[in-house]
Amino acid sequence: MTLTLAPTSLTDLEASWEIYAHYFGDEGLGKREDCYSLLKCPYSCWTLKDDGQIIGGFSLFSLSSAFLSAILAGQRFDSEITFEDVLPFKQGEPAHLYLAAGAVDASLPAHARKFYAGRLAGSFASVICLLYEQGYTIEAIYGLAVTAEGEQIISRIGFTPLGEIVNTYHYKPYSYAMTEQGLKRLRSLRRLAPALLADSPDAIKISSEGALPVPSSL
Repeated sequence: MTLTLAPTSLTDLEASWEIYAHYFGDEGLGKREDCYSLLKCPYSCWTLKDDGQIIGGFSLFSLSSAFLSAILAGQRFDSEITFEDVLPFKQGEPAHLYLAAGAVDASLPAHARKFYAGRLAGSFASVICLLYEQGYTIEAIYGLAVTAEGEQIISRIGFTPLGEIVNTYHYKPYSYAMTEQGLKRLRSLRRLAPALLADSPDAIKISSEGALPVPSSL
């Protein structure tokens, strides 16, 4: 088996549309032209494949505090995020990231979904660690648990509930503090799941031979 994590291409997005629509609905994904434009945002949209087959993926967006707060409270939606809303990554400037649309193909058997969910979590950790190592300042990462599967993954990564925020649609808002302890956990998760073979977040390759066990902590 060869797992690869790379920036999402237009072809990848078209091929994986149904994977995300299964969890979030077409309306939850927004306009296709807006999704296409988001692919131009560096470090933001990622696709996980196994031997060329799309398994799932996730997106990371740097958003303004106002937009981020509105999304977490259910006043704005992921489907409303456009290219113009995404703030550029700048080294040395603090960023607050939003983890969006993380998903694994629901048509896979349960044991395979569990395995790939762990690899996806490790891939997320790899991207965050790489950004940190390249001099980007990430103060916190936020996300919404829209499904039970999403809540399980986001909790196991180490996100904690934001109890002080009430979401209009009863989705559960979470945050991940990029403290020294938080970074240590991501580094541990990075070692546990994918083996990083590239030194740039623009081309991450994860290789593994044979049937690997699902890490017990994932």
